[in-house]
Amino acid sequence: MLTFDSGSKEIINTINSLKLKRNCGHDNVNTLLLKQIQFVISLPLSIAVNESMETSVFPSKLKIVKVIPIYKSKDKQSFTNYRPISLLPSISKIYEKIVHNRLYNYMPINSLMNKNQYGFRKSHSTINAVSKFTDDTLLALESSNYPPSVFLDLSNAFDTINHNL
Repeated sequence: MLTFDSGSKEIINTINSLKLKRNCGHDNVNTLLLKQIQFVISLPLSIAVNESMETSVFPSKLKIVKVIPIYKSKDKQSFTNYRPISLLPSISKIYEKIVHNRLYNYMPINSLMNKNQYGFRKSHSTINAVSKFTDDTLLALESSNYPPSVFLDLSNAFDTINHNL
């Protein structure tokens, strides 16, 4: 019977949480393959992830992405009508999920999360952020103050990339 340490279990749970996809990064390893070999790679991958976190060094081979242009609309001959999709190596997704989970658990326990951090947190939504903003604005106006606000529209931010570079 196979037994696994907590690091191997963390890797196996992370692999099982990945969406089953056939597409892959430059390494040609997809999540389907990872799920098939998870018990073989769990221990060495656990060691590699822990070493990476202890040394603060992320493997350079896992930083390489494969970029696929996806057609948006209009003239198919114009490269400005395509948006880039970056395909990461599947192993880097495992690293990312583990770091995320560890930080997500560590930060609140150690009171390192700002109470006004609403994005990417359970039980905190845009409704909470809008409610807080509305309350703060009303309090400022009732006190004859000007509520400071900055609004940014980043919806077309990637359209401003200099494609000639």
